[in-house]
Amino acid sequence: MIFLAQYMDIARFIQVFLVQGLTGLFFLFIAYKILKRESKGLNLILSGVYLSV
Repeated sequence: MIFLAQYMDIARFIQVFLVQGLTGLFFLFIAYKILKRESKGLNLILSGVYLSV
């Protein structure tokens, strides 16, 4: 069985799990703030773009 720790050093672990996870949470937060403001057409489009990225 191949273990994940054999092929993943600390820099790659930080990039994959920490940085990309925080970036994903940031995009979800921005989409939430846009939708929370009002449910107009432009806000729905902008939040859709943020969530699709």
